[in-house]
Amino acid sequence: MPSTEHLPAVTPNAGRFAPWHSSRQRSGAGDGGRSAKEYAPLRARLIPYTYKSMKHTFWLFFLGMVSCYAAFEIEVNDSAGTANPIVPGQAMTGQLSLATDQDWFAFAMSNSGVVNVAFSSPENISDPAFGYHTVQIRNSADSVLASVDTGSSISFQTGLVSSGTYYVVIKDGPYGILSTGQYSVTITTGASVPTVESEPNNSAIQANPISLGQKTYGQINSASDQDWFSVTTSATGLITITFDSPESIADPAFGYHTIQVVNAAGTVYGSVDTGNDRTFQVGVPTGGTYYIVVKDGPYSILCTKQYGLTVTTTAPTAPAVVTAQIYSAVEVVWTSTAGKTYIIERSDNLANWLPLSTSIPGTGGAMSYMDSIRDKTRAFYRVKEN
Repeated sequence: MPSTEHLPAVTPNAGRFAPWHSSRQRSGAGDGGRSAKEYAPLRARLIPYTYKSMKHTFWLFFLGMVSCYAAFEIEVNDSAGTANPIVPGQAMTGQLSLATDQDWFAFAMSNSGVVNVAFSSPENISDPAFGYHTVQIRNSADSVLASVDTGSSISFQTGLVSSGTYYVVIKDGPYGILSTGQYSVTITTGASVPTVESEPNNSAIQANPISLGQKTYGQINSASDQDWFSVTTSATGLITITFDSPESIADPAFGYHTIQVVNAAGTVYGSVDTGNDRTFQVGVPTGGTYYIVVKDGPYSILCTKQYGLTVTTTAPTAPAVVTAQIYSAVEVVWTSTAGKTYIIERSDNLANWLPLSTSIPGTGGAMSYMDSIRDKTRAFYRVKEN
């Protein structure tokens, strides 16, 4: 008869608490070979205990802390066809198990509008180089409408130009280390407002009209992405651009964004590279439609965070009226000797002489002296050597 071992009292392993769905790819008899992430809606926790004896090592798992107060992703949801529905206003929790894993969440828009995405990251790195996650908004044609690389919690908006099905996609970011921690994502939708760019707006013909004096939000989601905004002026004047950067880098080498003012022919009237908030003015020669273009700057790391753009136009200030009069002058020229000094004198009658300048040092070459003859009918000049 086999011996029976009595297990001593055990305590949970320190730091070993983890959500059930973080135990990835645990499959076996009795579960149909399903990934453990498929059990995520239970929001169960596996609490492991370890007991070692001379003969055996026991791993005991206790199921506990079950609740259904939050929505959890259900794998497989790696494409539009397998996307989990996401309810506006309700947090959806998930995690990435592999670098190739993608979590897709679908929502519907009955009209054009705006969607706000609030992503709660398991990391807390503000440097854009540490993009643990890429968070995207895509349409049914698989076009990327907005994309953010982030290593911390972030919120961003984008405009949706038509009704239809859209997707929030969470995937591994450009940083070289996979974050398998648990994230949550919440969306809210609303009526279309002119304060959020609508993609695609990558050219003059696709440009979003911009409301003067009202901040418009946008973001660059790839190195090839460009955001075009149109503004119309009635005459020659100034376009003032206030750019609210998501970064705050004073060094001009960190040009995360390039902001340009161009016309329909592509003529650039002004261009600024910046990694922080910036206000600048550009003069335009005639009335017409001009375009403010925001694109990836010369810095080697793409900034996909949301920026703000405010545009105003002003007519040029009328120049002050100045009455000018032109008077004649006489230039007296002579050949000087180095080491000598000279006196310039003027007379109206050749009898009385008025010194104009005294002790002018000679240079050894030609010298000159200018004298106004305003209100004079005649004048005589002479140069005297001291």
